[in-house]
Amino acid sequence: MGYEVHASPNPVRLCDAEKLIAQLSSQLDPPPDWLQGKHLAGIGGHNSLFAVALRALKGKGGDESGASLSTLEMRHALLNVVDKDDAQLMSVAGLGPHADRPLVVVPKVSLLIAVAEHLQLSGVTYLRMTGSCAGMMSLCEFEPLLLPSSTTRQGHGGRASL
Repeated sequence: MGYEVHASPNPVRLCDAEKLIAQLSSQLDPPPDWLQGKHLAGIGGHNSLFAVALRALKGKGGDESGASLSTLEMRHALLNVVDKDDAQLMSVAGLGPHADRPLVVVPKVSLLIAVAEHLQLSGVTYLRMTGSCAGMMSLCEFEPLLLPSSTTRQGHGGRASL
C-alpha cells in the first residue's frame, strides 16, 4: 500500500498544530539574551511564512510590505487557519502560478510561532523581498539600505524597495 504524495493534511486540528509548534521549539537552541523582546524584520516573498501569516490574519491583501505581526497576532493567524480545508485556505496560501499549495499554510504559521515565541520576540515586520532569503530575519534597528535609483522604486513610506 502506497501513500498519496500530494495528499493534504488539511483540515489540521488546533491540538495538532500546537504539537507541531512544541516539537519545532524543542529542536531550537536556547535564544541569545540580546534577541529577547526584539521586533524583527521578516524578509521574504509572496510564499514566505511572514506573508502567509499576514494573509491568515488580515485576509487577501493583508501581506503588504511593512505590515507587522505581534506574537499574539501570530496566534490569531493560527486560529484562522486550523480546521479549514484546502479550498478555505487557498487565498491564504496565495493565488497565482507560483503560489504554494494550501497544505503548507498551517506548518508555515506554526513555524513562525515556534521561532518567535522561542526567541521571545515582540513581533515581526514583513519586508517583501525577492531572491533566496527563505525566511531570513534581521534586526529592525539597522538603517534602511539606500540603493541607487536605477535599481529601486519608491516603496511604502518613501523607503526604497526592490
